Amino acid sequence: MKHRVPPVLAATVAMLGAVATKDSVGVLAENDSNQGLDTRRGAIAAYRQLIFKASEYRFGLSYQAEESRSDGGEWALSRALAPIAEFTWRRVDDVLNPKSGGVLNVRLAGGSKSVLSDQDFLKTYAQYQHWFAPSPVDQVILRAEAGRTFAHSREGIPEDFLFRAGGSRSVRGYEYESLGAREGDAVVGGRYLLTASAEYVRWFSPAWGGAVFLDVGDAADASEDLRANKGYGVGVRWRTPAGPLAIDIAYADRDRKARLVFSVAVAF
Repeated sequence: MKHRVPPVLAATVAMLGAVATKDSVGVLAENDSNQGLDTRRGAIAAYRQLIFKASEYRFGLSYQAEESRSDGGEWALSRALAPIAEFTWRRVDDVLNPKSGGVLNVRLAGGSKSVLSDQDFLKTYAQYQHWFAPSPVDQVILRAEAGRTFAHSREGIPEDFLFRAGGSRSVRGYEYESLGAREGDAVVGGRYLLTASAEYVRWFSPAWGGAVFLDVGDAADASEDLRANKGYGVGVRWRTPAGPLAIDIAYADRDRKARLVFSVAVAF
């Protein structure tokens, strides 16, 4: 079970010529149990966001204290004071119902043992998604993401700065965050992430379509442990005012199991 105290946000937006700025402060308390890993986390963060016509820049500072245990073992404490930088470039014909164009997202975060962190680390992450429209009723969607946390060890690094994969926005067919490093029977965050996806959609009417897809990828604590875990299947697409709703039957090749998956494919 996951229990969240919703972030308390205080935001101001000011127009500075062609640039919009947004300042925010958030506080989080979380108790989570997933894939054999129990975590208790508290965090506070402050951000400034710069919004241009086709790109956004986000800079901030986050402090996290996290207790975690795997397989019901002993609790371990991880703390990090991390500067964070994020860049998003977006050029699509419609943010809520994209038919063509692309979105790139790049994130950096780091911590140092000399400044209130339990481990020296640098987290790097990038994702690119592109929509093609070969015809008015045909659509191809490609996505790739990669991440690496540079550190001597994953020990002492909160889960938020590590990687797990699996789920509706990752490798479909696998349970949410079920792909990652292993501690006994538990799945925990690793220092490496690599996934990719290819999807074809045929629109039979302005509102309804069908899709076939293939996802592949993994997360691990060493590059040599990454595996090409495949998930593939078919689905239904429904264009709604909030974006295309996807309902898929996805088969996880590693688990030999099919799962029902829901998602909304917007260009955020």
